[in-house]
Amino acid sequence: MTEKIMKCLALLMFSLIFGCASKPVTHHYYLIEGPASDTVINSNQQIILYPIELSDYLRSISLHVKSNSGEILYSATDSWAEQPDKMLWRAIRQNLEKHTGHHVLTSFEASSDCAQIKIRINELSPNTTGQVVSNGRWFINTENKILKTNTFSFTGNINVDGYSASNQIFADHLNALSAELNEQIRQLGLCQK
Repeated sequence: MTEKIMKCLALLMFSLIFGCASKPVTHHYYLIEGPASDTVINSNQQIILYPIELSDYLRSISLHVKSNSGEILYSATDSWAEQPDKMLWRAIRQNLEKHTGHHVLTSFEASSDCAQIKIRINELSPNTTGQVVSNGRWFINTENKILKTNTFSFTGNINVDGYSASNQIFADHLNALSAELNEQIRQLGLCQK
């Protein structure tokens, strides 16, 4: 019996030593943010930005990488700090306000509007080759009539591994998308000050 007790104690000590020596798993949370909100809006024009539509795989709170074969690999330790559609809506709103100089609101906040924007994001993925890809489609409406629709596609390269680097490129893509939308609003003659 003493031999069994000694083996159990040795196994217990072995487990404790290696259990204490291992690093605890650290979880990281990320946001994609628009520009600082010091934009001064001198217009009483309002743009409606509808909730952002996302492909099913983008609705996950876990961050991901897309492999060359198209497989989506979700992270066990890296997540969005909030729901992706809400985070993306806020970042696009901040960028649109910076570019247009108009208040950007949801449909239930606005009393009147000069333009309505709908955005569908199909892809927002870093991939295993170091590229970051964002694409989808946008619609500009007024009074429930589609005036213009177009696809968008942005690609960037990262030289540093990690979600922080790819999220900065996503932020740049959202800024470019907002600039594109502002140009279309201007060309359509909407929201003139």
